Amino acid sequence: MLKSLLKNLLFLINIIFATGMLLSYSAPYVSPEIFWPLQLVGLAYPFWFWANVFFAFLWIFRLNLKALLSVSVLLIGWNSIGKYVQIKLSRESPPPHAVKIMSYNVRLFDLYNWSNNTSTRNKIFDMLVKQNPDIICFQEFFYSEKKGYFTTLDTLVKFQKAKNVHAEHTNLKNGFHYFGKATFSAFPIVNKDIIDFKNQDFNTCLITDIKIGKDTVRIFNAHLASVHFQKNDYEFLNKAISLNTEQQMEGTKNILKRLKKGWILRAEQAEMIAEAIKQSPYPVIVCGDFNDSFNSYCYRVISEGLTDSFMESGNGFDISYNGTWPAFRIDYILHDDRIKTYKFETVKEKLSDHYPITCYFEIVK
Repeated sequence: MLKSLLKNLLFLINIIFATGMLLSYSAPYVSPEIFWPLQLVGLAYPFWFWANVFFAFLWIFRLNLKALLSVSVLLIGWNSIGKYVQIKLSRESPPPHAVKIMSYNVRLFDLYNWSNNTSTRNKIFDMLVKQNPDIICFQEFFYSEKKGYFTTLDTLVKFQKAKNVHAEHTNLKNGFHYFGKATFSAFPIVNKDIIDFKNQDFNTCLITDIKIGKDTVRIFNAHLASVHFQKNDYEFLNKAISLNTEQQMEGTKNILKRLKKGWILRAEQAEMIAEAIKQSPYPVIVCGDFNDSFNSYCYRVISEGLTDSFMESGNGFDISYNGTWPAFRIDYILHDDRIKTYKFETVKEKLSDHYPITCYFEIVK
């Protein structure tokens, strides 16, 4: 009797997790402006995934047909699994003429870590020398025109082969401190443009046309809206269990409010980028910090018709965010069918709250 009751209880929990995973599959297709809580379900994809893997193996081990529930749910979302993890026994090597591209949210080169910012900046420079990319898309880029003050742009141009620059600032302080994005290229830049997210400070998307041999490639360097978690939000997440009910309610309310605002802003930004991609006469590569998971409306809108380089040439689990919370893949290199990528990598050097991501590419059409 007790054994049967326990089995039924386990299956009920299994049904709940299976339902959660099915709902998460719909998150990329429903705008947060229509129903934002679905994005929260989509964000929890890793949780739903591992829960269903657990139950599938549990019932298989017991030779119970209840395993079909989780197995079916996992198979329905097979494409989503590929965005979460890639298992490749071997990967194709890039051809000699392939171009190496990097996307990196550099967090202002650690500018506000006053005691160690120069050290971190120099380590970032060393990493760039080692990686030696031909094209770099920086988000949260900082440079100053004040002589002798925390030099970045001029130094980068001097020591690396990617010397052609498209830099745009979203904020200017004291007339000479610039905060924004920058795209560096070892190849000639033939045109520069920008997608201005109206009334949305700090976030933009650079459009840079780069001449590579006889071909031109359009590079989108995007930085989408953050949730802007504050110190007190992280403190709440770390000790929520130990707080009283009133504190838990207040903290949860603040977190959800920030998440909702971020999802709605990113939806608008993603739609603007997607429209600009459609207008491109050239092969397209989209790099950037989307501040959203692969199982989101934002990612789906931008990646529509594009290939995710992680899925094409990556391996294993990929986590690009290096901050306190959450640990997700939120940085991407996407491309259209006129591009082929090789050897996607996440550079595991903790110099920012994001890891740099790189891959090689060639134009095939």
